[in-house]
Amino acid sequence: MTETTSFELDPLVFDIDQLHTLASEQAVHDGLSDFKNNCVTWAEVEGNLLSATIEDSETNEALGLEMRYDADGNLLSDCECGRTNGELCRHSVAALFTYSARVGSPKELLSAGESAIEERMQSARAEVRTEHLSGEPAFGAWHGAPGR
Repeated sequence: MTETTSFELDPLVFDIDQLHTLASEQAVHDGLSDFKNNCVTWAEVEGNLLSATIEDSETNEALGLEMRYDADGNLLSDCECGRTNGELCRHSVAALFTYSARVGSPKELLSAGESAIEERMQSARAEVRTEHLSGEPAFGAWHGAPGR
């Protein structure tokens, strides 16, 4: 039996890999940065319309945007920045990250590679107990063992 998550059911939830198909590398990078810096000051979904207000990190201006799917299933974004060029802008990406984080676990936003790296980093964060064995205090022989 296959388990279905909210990410599979919600058409406005994307992971990083999916966003790369809708936006440039730079827009995804900048949008993730804006998301992490809490630049999205307001976001809500009503029906199939995502509305948001984002503080532009370059101008500090509050920008409004609306995102929705058209009848053909294409995701449309109308952002006040006007910098879309047929792709999602950084503000649209930040809004999608914010929305996704609200409906699910932010960890699920990461690509498979980033998730694996994050898990390894978490498991490697164990304390190490050290003991000076001989020589100068700043140099010499030391012994390290897992902390308790």
